[in-house]
Amino acid sequence: MNKRILIYMMICTVLLTACWDKIEIEKRAFIYGIALDVVEDNSDEIQLTEQLIIPQNILTTSVGGGGSGTAYRNVKEKGDTVYDIDRKITERTSRFTDANHLQIVLFSEELMKRPSWFKEHIDFFFRGKRMRRVIKMAVTSGKAEDFLTVEPEHEKIPSEYINEMLENKGKMEITDLIRIGDIQEKILEKASFPISYLKKIDSENIEYSGVAIYNGHKEQMVGTLEGEESEGLSYIRSLKHTGTINVKLNNKAAAIEILNIKSKFSLENNDKNNFKFTLKINISA
Repeated sequence: MNKRILIYMMICTVLLTACWDKIEIEKRAFIYGIALDVVEDNSDEIQLTEQLIIPQNILTTSVGGGGSGTAYRNVKEKGDTVYDIDRKITERTSRFTDANHLQIVLFSEELMKRPSWFKEHIDFFFRGKRMRRVIKMAVTSGKAEDFLTVEPEHEKIPSEYINEMLENKGKMEITDLIRIGDIQEKILEKASFPISYLKKIDSENIEYSGVAIYNGHKEQMVGTLEGEESEGLSYIRSLKHTGTINVKLNNKAAAIEILNIKSKFSLENNDKNNFKFTLKINISA
């Protein structure tokens, strides 16, 4: 056999195996949201809830082109690590779980307050080969899985509703640290930082309630800032340049739109036991 033909056949054989591991879209279960909680009857385990979308039910038409059920299903399992639980869920769904469309990851307040638990379990979202740095993250008051069952008026998928809520840049109390890529940098630096804090009001509504404070040295959540306290943190950090200030002009309520914020700290003394700082904040409106 001609050497050239043999080489050509060998190259073709290699190229034809390029799609040996592809998975058809019909065999994939797309994850939109994930919630992590502490297992109530076994405090050493976590519960993982994955919100899988049902494509045929997302778009409904009057001529019967779409499905008539809910646009998602929630599947939950218990275990020691996110890796193991994800495998269990894959076995239950009989489909390959795909996180390419994952939008939001929720951690319960109880889990966040346990030393090193957050750092340990969020590692899955840092290292997973299908995970993206733009995935958003928030802390929930109460069980995180309950937030994936809310029925918003204008959204068919709870994860999409929460995702849009965290994108709202018009409120001063909303923190800029909502993406997993930014949070990873803070954890690697062992820095302390604020995380979006959510509360479930009823079966249809979720409220952005301020921020949860994560202590980088203790590796746990140490408290929350809500209302004016959360707004004050945004002024001090001067990283948010959108929002409004409510004032009174001629005894009438008015809102002034913020265009820019600059803050500066100055140390006023050298007493290591009683430091005194001055904070100056300049706001352009």
